[in-house]
Parts: sequence; C-alpha cells; structure tokens
Amino acid sequence: MCWCFGIFVKENSFSDLSVSIGAATITYGNFIQAVLNFLIMAFVVFCMVKGINRFHRKAEKAPPMPPAPSNEEKLLIEIRDLLKEK
Repeated sequence: MCWCFGIFVKENSFSDLSVSIGAATITYGNFIQAVLNFLIMAFVVFCMVKGINRFHRKAEKAPPMPPAPSNEEKLLIEIRDLLKEK
C-alpha cells in the first residue's frame, strides 16, 4: 500500500475498491493501486537517471583544442600547397 495517495484522496489506498456481481467479487482497486505505484516509481527512477546523466555531462570536458602550428609547420604547409599547385 502506498501512503502517498492519502494526500490526493481521503483513503490510504485504492485496494479497498471492488465490485460484487452475484457471487463474484472483482477487486479492481488492487490493479489501480499497482499501476499508480508503478508510475510513481518509474517517474522517480527516470528523474534519478536524468540527474545522473546531467552530472556525467558536466564532468565530461570539451576535447582540447589542437595546438597552433609552429613556424616550421606553417612553412611546410605552405611548401606542400605550392607543390600541389604545380
């Protein structure tokens, strides 16, 4: 039984709800209670996973920028480009 539904309804749970048809009793309250409990737990787990993923994304750092080419590398790049043109 979930105590949190007492806030929304004046009962502790929906498990008391039932319908009697002749000699048969259908307790549909148990099903409603199980579905609501599942939805609440699924939402809580979803929020926890979303929060954990947010912390992991913050922990990831952007890849470092490649260092600027040195003068020697600039000259080599210029020579390569000139050779491609010929």
